[in-house]
Amino acid sequence: MTSKIGGAFESVQEAFRDNKGLTAKVFLPIRNQYDKHAAKTWLNIFKPYAKLLNGVREGFCDGNVEILHIENEFVAISYHVTDSERLPVTMPIGFFTKDRNTVNHIGKILDQYLKGYAAYDEPNNCGHLQRIIGS
Repeated sequence: MTSKIGGAFESVQEAFRDNKGLTAKVFLPIRNQYDKHAAKTWLNIFKPYAKLLNGVREGFCDGNVEILHIENEFVAISYHVTDSERLPVTMPIGFFTKDRNTVNHIGKILDQYLKGYAAYDEPNNCGHLQRIIGS
């Protein structure tokens, strides 16, 4: 699994290397901006890609969604449906589109969540994982 995800990270890094002004970021779920345990776990799993890794407060779409968003270009969404009575595992359903209106709409939703707060001094965007663990 890690090698497939690593390949995806490599592709993201390569695509952004040639486009000045664009920054690749990967947001991974953590409890809050003080969650050193989760930050260390993610950094250990994806060590070669540490510069890309950021924390996002758990709970976006109940934690059941994966989104790949490239501003003004592309969005892919996979939502994991759970139905414990019928399905032994989650069932991913989703879509991808290059429709600029849809891409920008999803971008606004993501941006709104990342700029939001769960409570006073508890941002949804928890920042760079290396900063969280103090390295």
